[in-house]
Amino acid sequence: MREINELEMVAKACGRGLIPEEERNPYEPLGDLDPDFARAYWGEGLFLVISYQRHEEVRAEVGAAMERAASLPTFEERKEAYLGLPVMGSRLKVGSGVEGVIIDYSDESQKGGPCFWRLYLPRENTHLWVQSITPSTPVKGAYKNLNG
Repeated sequence: MREINELEMVAKACGRGLIPEEERNPYEPLGDLDPDFARAYWGEGLFLVISYQRHEEVRAEVGAAMERAASLPTFEERKEAYLGLPVMGSRLKVGSGVEGVIIDYSDESQKGGPCFWRLYLPRENTHLWVQSITPSTPVKGAYKNLNG
């Protein structure tokens, strides 16, 4: 984390190398640093080591946030807690995984039905309902259309 904080200070001092404010999110593994800038500054080897460590930490943070959300007593509280989490979701009937950000939640479990999450998929610039989710890290551009 020390390397990330030091490079953020360098980026701020030189006026480049930060993710645009409208695209920032709390789960970005390198904080506000643009990954391309970090790769060029640190070199490929150090970038991969730091990036891998931070991705694992972020996935654990997202997993903990998902567990907290699932344990909340009311639908409204659960929905609010899920919104904005970066996840890997499984599509209904297709079985392939997609990366996205949770933008909606539907819970039919009290009626004997399943839970569903609506994801924004930045790579496809679309939305999709999924039936299962696992922790992930944000896809580049995932928060651009959510914050802007």
